[in-house]
Amino acid sequence: MRKYLFVLAIAWLAITNEARSQTQDYSWIYLYYTNSFGARPTFTILFNDKATLQLEKKARIKYKVYSTGDIKISCFYGIEKGVKLGESSVTLAVQHGKNYYVKLYNTYLKLVDVDEATGEKEFNDSKLAMVQNYVEDTQDPFVQNAAPNTLANSNTSANNIASQTVKETVKSDVDIDIPVNKTVKPNTYALIIGNEDYSSFQTGLSNEVNVDFAINDARVFKEYCINVMGIPEKQIKLLTNATAGQMSQGIAWLSNLAKIDDGKAELVFYYSGHGLPDEQTKESYMMPVDISGSNVTLGIKLSDLYAKLNEYPAKRVSVFLDACFSGGARNQGLIAMKGVRVRPKENMIGGNMVVLSSSTGEESSGVFREKQHGYMTYFLLKKLQETKGTITYKELADFVINSVRKETALNSKLQTPQCSFSPSAGSTWANWSIK
Repeated sequence: MRKYLFVLAIAWLAITNEARSQTQDYSWIYLYYTNSFGARPTFTILFNDKATLQLEKKARIKYKVYSTGDIKISCFYGIEKGVKLGESSVTLAVQHGKNYYVKLYNTYLKLVDVDEATGEKEFNDSKLAMVQNYVEDTQDPFVQNAAPNTLANSNTSANNIASQTVKETVKSDVDIDIPVNKTVKPNTYALIIGNEDYSSFQTGLSNEVNVDFAINDARVFKEYCINVMGIPEKQIKLLTNATAGQMSQGIAWLSNLAKIDDGKAELVFYYSGHGLPDEQTKESYMMPVDISGSNVTLGIKLSDLYAKLNEYPAKRVSVFLDACFSGGARNQGLIAMKGVRVRPKENMIGGNMVVLSSSTGEESSGVFREKQHGYMTYFLLKKLQETKGTITYKELADFVINSVRKETALNSKLQTPQCSFSPSAGSTWANWSIK
């Protein structure tokens, strides 16, 4: 009797797993770097020829993928005379509900296709680094014919999948007709971060804690950096839904470029996403998508960001923060359930730095919903569009502050952007030109 019950149980599990794979609208790709000896370069990883992430020694990546079909994963660690160094690739025939384990050993990518247990065992090796989580951007999928109605945050049951709809994407007036200048700034570099989707990276969070339109903020700001401000695209790093590791790596990348340019570099840092204060120290933190409100000190402290950007002399450093640091947020804050609202500590700014932030003190930063941007970002882009970049920092800051105050007051919620600058920039920043 027990034998038959065991057979029935196995059959039931097989049927259940098959049904789950049929209703699941995504798959998982597990990517890990197992090289354990010699020099270990950092590899650039591409999905269908799209540069997606950097893979460092002992790294572990868990990627949630909504596309189906052939996905080529390729890598290289440098370019010499037009030739990619250490280039290799594997192609996956991705199906929903399946797991794929891909490892990088020495300089070769390999699909672990012996059995899933082998890949799972290797991936869970405690000698490897902490797992970093990524989610495919459904607005720019790896496979271009991927189903357009797939949601990036599918937390509903299989019975509700059929009723899911895509959040409509509407082009704002600042998203189109972006002016194009002939100006080129060969010594200017930008790191742009849009953290929108926190619920996919943290179990127990609802979609309400996500930051509406943060990715749109970041992407469109990048277009203005290229077309209006004249920053070469290859000198811009865009991160969406960035983890703590990715944000730290990006900040280090920007800082190192200042070191290389020997005092001539101009650095631009932009962030749209959650910000939180430490309740005890009142220090302000930018929140990566994989850090919860209960572990705020694992985020990126603003004072550390400023120190890193000023680690090496730079001609100027511009910081744009479309986030509040009081515990409020565009939607529901990561710690809103605790009812916390803190006046954040003022951060000392050094070097040749100017910081334009979206709100002051205990205020929260809101979203201009009909424009699908944060209030500060929308008016920042609007003025750059109107002036084609022919405007000083002081004129731009004054416009943003006054416009956001007025627009939010009309909606019965006052938000006051703030412009801060270092003592050494105090006599010159007002006349800095945007382009």
